[in-house]
Amino acid sequence: MDNKEFINAIYKKYELNTKEKNAFYNLHVYKAESRLILKTVATFTLAFLLLACILYAGVTATRYFKNLSLNPSFTSNLGQSDMNDVWIGTFQLVWNDAMDEITHGPIQFEDGESQMANELNKRSFTADMLSDDSYYKISGATTPKLKEDIKEALQSKFNETSRILDLFPWENDNGYILYAMLKKEFHFLVPFSEQRYEKFGDSEEYVRYFGADVATGEESFKNIEILFYNSDTEFAVRLLTKEGEDVLLYRTDNNSLSFEDAYNEMLDKEKMYTGNKNFIDGDFLRVPYIQFSKEINYDELCGRIIKGTSLYISQAIQTIDFELNNTGGSVKSEAGMMFMCASDQPPRYFKFNDDFYLFLKETDKEKPYMALRVDDTDILETTENRWGEEITSNKTEDVTITNSQINTTL
Repeated sequence: MDNKEFINAIYKKYELNTKEKNAFYNLHVYKAESRLILKTVATFTLAFLLLACILYAGVTATRYFKNLSLNPSFTSNLGQSDMNDVWIGTFQLVWNDAMDEITHGPIQFEDGESQMANELNKRSFTADMLSDDSYYKISGATTPKLKEDIKEALQSKFNETSRILDLFPWENDNGYILYAMLKKEFHFLVPFSEQRYEKFGDSEEYVRYFGADVATGEESFKNIEILFYNSDTEFAVRLLTKEGEDVLLYRTDNNSLSFEDAYNEMLDKEKMYTGNKNFIDGDFLRVPYIQFSKEINYDELCGRIIKGTSLYISQAIQTIDFELNNTGGSVKSEAGMMFMCASDQPPRYFKFNDDFYLFLKETDKEKPYMALRVDDTDILETTENRWGEEITSNKTEDVTITNSQINTTL
């Protein structure tokens, strides 16, 4: 083989090796890039699914735990909204006691009218509307002993613990608290049958129902008393229980009434109804399972000086836990309201000792003619500390509220 043939053979071999190397390189790079692309797609897909799950959980939690308004008054209008509304009389009980023991009349505020207070001042619900064994209430100075007395009473009477007692300050007796708990359990005369899932209103979600019809047997019919039936969207029934607790269900197209107006309207329609009040073959009853837990602070009532006194409401809290199912239901509610002397309000420190803004403006003009932002000491007058340790608080004396002081002051 001459040099020319040798060189050509080398070139061919080199070209072949280069192609093989390129093919090998391209194959593995392609696989690596493919894996990278797949990993990227998988990561984004997983992140999207995780975000979707978080959003769904948030929406679900909002729907089931926040989409409920706890109203303090039975008489206030509900208005037009898609919000569920619930009222229970525990907060009215403590409000009544405050009117009896503290203000000796309607509670009004120095800084103006409160629609919520006006509604509560009507005393639309009182303790004599309940059996003694279904509620507990007490009032007094906020001492650790009173807290322990309440806890022992709840355990003894209801075998229950409180959700709100720890939310109040009990370290010293510089406040006055009014507290109430209501608890009831009830069972239908005969358990209802569970029905197939159905939608509720315009919702796309399916919910659980219990009820009765000819297919479930007539045994459960004894639970049901017809109040009236005027149309497919205007009717009311009473569900009877072993404990003598009536479960009244009223459907109407007018859903903006106050609870009081809706209840009275239902009773008026019952009086006018002349049809069959027995649940009979051919009738259908469907009632959704209900369960919720709600806690609310009535901030609108807090921090406002009560007219004619030096007192203000520092905390106003109410809770409710409710369940309704095919065998019966239960309800538990607490309410607590704490009064303090205005002199007990903690001192407020208006110390511009960190970043702040300064404006200069003529009193009768809308906008300032000078503005300054201060964020360091370059433009501040500095000096040696001639005062020793920095003063961090002012000494204040505790003011104790007692029954005698409340009565004497007011």
